[in-house]
Amino acid sequence: MGPMGPLGDQGDTGERRDRGLPGLKGDLGPKGLRGDPGLLGPRGPKGEMGNQANTLFSLLGMDATSDCVNSCPSGTLSSSHAI
Repeated sequence: MGPMGPLGDQGDTGERRDRGLPGLKGDLGPKGLRGDPGLLGPRGPKGEMGNQANTLFSLLGMDATSDCVNSCPSGTLSSSHAI
């Protein structure tokens, strides 16, 4: 076998193709206007508070002026007088 000849030139690499530019993103449409919140109506007047002590004692069937501690035997509260 005879001697090998010189190596041939290396072939050119193919050209790389550029990718196309991405398309531009569309603009967002304008936001709609926000509706006005309705006005709150005025608050009604606050009702008067009843007399708490008299209401409580009248529910228990007692007189608000009586001292229930002294009306109980030996100064102890019975279950009917305990609040």
